[in-house]
Amino acid sequence: MFRVGDNVVAAVSGGPDSVALLHLLCEIRAAYSLNLCVAHFDHGLRGRESAEDAIFVQFLAEELGLPFHPGRGNVLALKEKEGLSPEEACRELRYKFLQEVAEKTGARKVALGHTADDQAEEFLLRLIRGSGARGLSGMPFIREGIFVRPLLEASRADILSYLTANKFSFRIDSSNDARGFLRNRIRHDLLPVLESDFNPRIRRILLQTASILREDEALLASMAEEAWTGLAKLEEGPEGRVVALDLRRYQEIPRPIQMRVMQKGLELSGTRLKDIGFRHLESIQSLAMKDGPYKRISLPGGVTVERIYQELRFSRKKIDKMPKDFLYEINGVGRYFLPEIGQSVSLDVMDGLDASLRCNSHSVSYFDYGRILFPLVVRNFRPGDRFYPDGMDGSQKVKDYFINKKIPRPLRSKIPIIEQGSQIIGIPGWRVDERFKVTEKTEQILRVSLD
Repeated sequence: MFRVGDNVVAAVSGGPDSVALLHLLCEIRAAYSLNLCVAHFDHGLRGRESAEDAIFVQFLAEELGLPFHPGRGNVLALKEKEGLSPEEACRELRYKFLQEVAEKTGARKVALGHTADDQAEEFLLRLIRGSGARGLSGMPFIREGIFVRPLLEASRADILSYLTANKFSFRIDSSNDARGFLRNRIRHDLLPVLESDFNPRIRRILLQTASILREDEALLASMAEEAWTGLAKLEEGPEGRVVALDLRRYQEIPRPIQMRVMQKGLELSGTRLKDIGFRHLESIQSLAMKDGPYKRISLPGGVTVERIYQELRFSRKKIDKMPKDFLYEINGVGRYFLPEIGQSVSLDVMDGLDASLRCNSHSVSYFDYGRILFPLVVRNFRPGDRFYPDGMDGSQKVKDYFINKKIPRPLRSKIPIIEQGSQIIGIPGWRVDERFKVTEKTEQILRVSLD
């Protein structure tokens, strides 16, 4: 956890665990040449008691000759803003503060006072709330390369014995007895019953189970990482990050790996995994495993998952609603704005027989002007639309053309169609109707462009 010469931030609340951690770090400070400092975060939830905790930790730091870094946050404001539980809000503010102290002091490590009892309680907490192997593997000894938990194998009884033997004083947080918190009910009610009525070694059993799951999870995580490199890609755009998975490859890997790849996709797209339940994961899995051109689901936190043919896309971008049907008359050459899709269609007439002008692009199409009769109509797709794609024998449904081109359903209503009377002359930027295409006999060309 530590290297010689490390700068280390000790997170000290004033309670027995963190106070013991601080004294133990001081004991090994010389051997490791550690540069220690003390950080204390006041959650401001217990009034005078919180203030006295801060004063206690400050005096302790001064007594040990260590720099002291206090912090304070508005837990209730964050709770309301983000819709968090009080514990979650406290945790987010506390970790943010500790990272800031580490950056300010150049510390490589932040030492936390979690114990084996905390690990056992965390296992039951996650089991009750619902969690997979990743969650049940518990708290790691080292998290994100910076947060370390040196006391994770020490029991609370060991900690109290150490403090008593050395006559080290500490603070007691009265909120630890409040039964309104699930963790406290696990600590004071559930675990004692499990010990007395089921297994006196239940804490050790829970820790062993978490350790086994942690090893399994490490293996599965490495396999998922290997699979990820072959089927995922990240796209950065003006609307944020989009994570795309190749479904052909995704469907070939085992389900446990699929679930971990899916979770990584969610995380990278900005999802908080604690907001995602089993039913959400099952919905995404169903989306990924079923055939279909397009479908999407919305998840907590504004995340959208879309299946677009053989690609699964995670994003926090806003998915546009289907535009209303539009239809405008075109009385001649010029530029016509289509407010429903925020685009314009421009028409102009060109002379010449240049064969290159028969080639259409994704924004421009060319028509035989001699076959055009104004007024024309520009509109979006309607069910039952048919046309004669150039180069094909016979007609085709516009819907089938869109499906063959793998155009997602939400985008189909945004693609303008040009119509003359009851005949579609083409889909600008996509395909010209056989009856109106440019040929060797064409004398004038109608150029239609989208911008």
